[in-house]
Amino acid sequence: MGMYTVRDLDIEVPRAELLTALISNRARHVETYALAVVKYKEVCIQQLNERLTVIKNDDCEMDIRKMLQFEDPAPVSYEGAYKMLIDMLEMSTQENIEITGQQFAAWVQDKWDWTDAFNSFTVSYANMSNASI
Repeated sequence: MGMYTVRDLDIEVPRAELLTALISNRARHVETYALAVVKYKEVCIQQLNERLTVIKNDDCEMDIRKMLQFEDPAPVSYEGAYKMLIDMLEMSTQENIEITGQQFAAWVQDKWDWTDAFNSFTVSYANMSNASI
């Protein structure tokens, strides 16, 4: 017999509680993303200003187009994933919803399959202090 994990379990949860968790998680996600966009723009502007100074003061033997490209990935929002689920649950007539352990991890604990990517780029910008820019 194979070994089972928590993600293999199916549970029934009150729709209202699931909806509350998703709405709260979405709000935190949107706030983090918005802050990350502000910081990302600050980083881009700083890099652009530094590169413009080099372009103005150098004899431009370098590829200017390459200097104007940004290597750092832009923040990404996954708000749409929350919105679809929230809309579905708001329209549902069921009092209780059956979900898997994997769905529980994503929807309630906010540990989606894209969470690692979101944390490595978007959250890193949101956590930047003004001193590091």
